[in-house]
Amino acid sequence: MAKQTLNRIYKHFKEFSFMVFVIDAQVAGISGDMLLCSLVNIGANKSKIIDGIRSAELLCKDVKVKKIDFVEVKKNSLQATELLLEIDDD
Repeated sequence: MAKQTLNRIYKHFKEFSFMVFVIDAQVAGISGDMLLCSLVNIGANKSKIIDGIRSAELLCKDVKVKKIDFVEVKKNSLQATELLLEIDDD
C-alpha cells in the first residue's frame, strides 16, 4: 500500500479510541519483524517497541542486543520499514 493510503487510513481510525489489527493465519503468516515494522508504519511508537525488545533481552540468557533500529528502505520502487537487529549470543 502506498504511504498516502496508509496515512489516510490512519487518520480515519485516529478518530476512534481503539484500532483492531487482524492477522488471518489461515491465509498467510507473518514474522515478528514484519509485524513490528507494520505497527511502526501505522503509527506505533518506535522507542516503546525498542524498549520492549530490550526488556525481552533480559529474559534471554547470554543474549546481548548490540544494535536495534527501524529504518526506511526502498527496494524495487517500493518503500518499507526494516528492522535492523544485531545481537550477540553465546
